[in-house]
Amino acid sequence: MSTARVTLVFIALAAAGLVALLIAGSSTLVVRTFALDSPNQFPVAVVGHSGPVCEGPVTSQARAQAVEIWGTAVAAPALLTVEVQDASTGERLAAGRLVATTVPNAYTARLDAPVAGGRPLRVCLIADSGSLTLLGSPAVHPNIVSTGGKPGLEYSLALLDDTGQSLLGSLGRAFSRASLFRPTWMGSRTFWLLAAALLATVALGAVAIGSAAGADSARRAGGGPPARGPNRQER
Repeated sequence: MSTARVTLVFIALAAAGLVALLIAGSSTLVVRTFALDSPNQFPVAVVGHSGPVCEGPVTSQARAQAVEIWGTAVAAPALLTVEVQDASTGERLAAGRLVATTVPNAYTARLDAPVAGGRPLRVCLIADSGSLTLLGSPAVHPNIVSTGGKPGLEYSLALLDDTGQSLLGSLGRAFSRASLFRPTWMGSRTFWLLAAALLATVALGAVAIGSAAGADSARRAGGGPPARGPNRQER
């Protein structure tokens, strides 16, 4: 196979791989900006006519536009209002609604306004119709208080950014967060340099393969013996 042909095959394969990565990286994803480390193990509270169930303070790392909880409706589908408040003043910042079925699952309420990150929040669940059993676990955060349920328990909770940001668009945030767990000399720019170096290996691979193929073609054209492998022995 000629040098040009080998190089073209390698470049085509590398380009196909790069296109596949770009397609995968362009797909939208939902980013968790906060997740309470309380797994959905068993029922911890019932949201019904007895009043709201609230939990906080929790702080989102970035803006949040949705709230995710885990639970199951009691007997019939339940309609809930999810209200996000300022944990210090009780001011209502945003709200959303969700419909839960009798199947234990994760349910998401999209908020009517984004909530900025870095602000202590309290999340309250209010039953509009029906009742919902919330799932959670024993409290693992002494500074986070859950009211309206059983004492000493927390319901599972996550705050989401569902604005449709892609994986590629999230790289800057991911590198910034990763740079927090690093030696002092390493910053987020280091990860960008490493990514650039990884892409550069594709070009270096093409040059190396083309050079090797060219050398082999020249040797064959000159009538020289083929390259001897490491296991070939003289006779």
